[in-house]
Amino acid sequence: AAYHEHLFVGVDFASTEEEISALLVLDLLNLGSGYKLQLAACQLGRYKHGEWGSAFVCMLEGTEAAARAGPLTAVRMAGWTIEQTETHFQLPAATSEQGEARAREVRAALVELNSLVTSALRSAGEALLARGHASGGALVLSLLRSPPHADDSPLESDGSPLPGNVGPARRTSLPLTAASLVETLASFLPPFNDVGTRREGAGLQGGRACSCAAGGGST
Repeated sequence: AAYHEHLFVGVDFASTEEEISALLVLDLLNLGSGYKLQLAACQLGRYKHGEWGSAFVCMLEGTEAAARAGPLTAVRMAGWTIEQTETHFQLPAATSEQGEARAREVRAALVELNSLVTSALRSAGEALLARGHASGGALVLSLLRSPPHADDSPLESDGSPLPGNVGPARRTSLPLTAASLVETLASFLPPFNDVGTRREGAGLQGGRACSCAAGGGST
């Protein structure tokens, strides 16, 4: 489809870090599948092209607009507001008592989606700042330069060796794979840490699903 041929069209990135930051933001905003009907009603994202599908394009176009306005740094993300989400993602920031009941319901749902987008950006920015990274791109580049490590010797929760493991734990580099990179990002950034529990048959199973509206779809 025409809307999916290119990513970040017209965005002039000043560095690789800025570009990776924008891609990371787009990936962490993998949400909104539970709001298909409301997005379609407002002709947002993919729906303005007359097609049915996910909310991906709404998040893509919003992230593109945000990136055009400036680098998606940790500081900018940590201070993100519902008004900025409204400006860049075209998602209303407040409900309205005007109009027909259905229109008010649609707007209220998109206000909720605005809150999810805003919360995801803020929590990711705060997590990056807490770990001393200037942006999501800086985090990814640091992981590429210095892969995660694993302890050869198990430790107590306070960091001390378990009985029988005398001396400091030895640390070895883990091989950097796509899986290990994703797992590290999931442990660092709250929007990626979307592990939940789903019911299958008579039992419960752990599962990882993308963020979505309560009662809505997931991928």
